[in-house]
Amino acid sequence: RPVAAASSLVNRDKVPPTFMLDEGCIELMHSGQSAGQAGANPYRVQIIDIKPIKNPQGGAADRHRLVISDGRHYMQAMLSTSLNPMLERDGIRALSIVRLDNHIMNNVQNRKVIIILQFTLISNDQPQIGHPQKLDETGGQQGAPPQTHAGAPQEGGYPGAAPGGYAPPPQQQQ
Repeated sequence: RPVAAASSLVNRDKVPPTFMLDEGCIELMHSGQSAGQAGANPYRVQIIDIKPIKNPQGGAADRHRLVISDGRHYMQAMLSTSLNPMLERDGIRALSIVRLDNHIMNNVQNRKVIIILQFTLISNDQPQIGHPQKLDETGGQQGAPPQTHAGAPQEGGYPGAAPGGYAPPPQQQQ
């Protein structure tokens, strides 16, 4: 099902049609369009990486930083703490495909970050879809994330990441 103003859907040979991603939705979210605006359906994305972020004050619930992809681009997201129980209950992990039912775009330390307020698990254990490139702060693309020889992200995210962590891909020289 097409997303308003999105160019196309990602359809890879080994991925069932129900697991297609809404290619172009990362750019739409980056520009401020939320699911449900302008007739858009909730966006389907793949979680490329997930990392718990400890609360420095203790007491309050930990947050989770995600890297989400639409098959063309990827960018960082934060999960609302109210969704933490879903991670364990539904087994949500890297390469899960989810539907973003409600989110907002926020500036965190001068960087745009998607705050996920509500989502639905579509599937776990899918192969990585596409070869997403990082969407930079101006909305353009940067270099593609390095892949392992098998084509999947290395354990803990991309090369250079600590186990269970995320490190941005190295910048390409011009």
